[in-house]
Amino acid sequence: MNDVDFARRLAHEIEPSLIAIQLRLRSLAEEGACRAEAESCLAEVEALRSLVRDFLLLGRRELETR
Repeated sequence: MNDVDFARRLAHEIEPSLIAIQLRLRSLAEEGACRAEAESCLAEVEALRSLVRDFLLLGRRELETR
């Protein structure tokens, strides 16, 4: 398995967990309970999701060039 395949597989494994965490944090932020902390965590989750999307794009580009 090369680096691109590894990145793509890793992204597919991580994304569902990040989405679940993001949804729970949004719920907390909307309820007002721990709003500041939830919003801070949401920003971190969004940064991680962005990284995952980058890995997926990298994998797609690599597949297209093969």
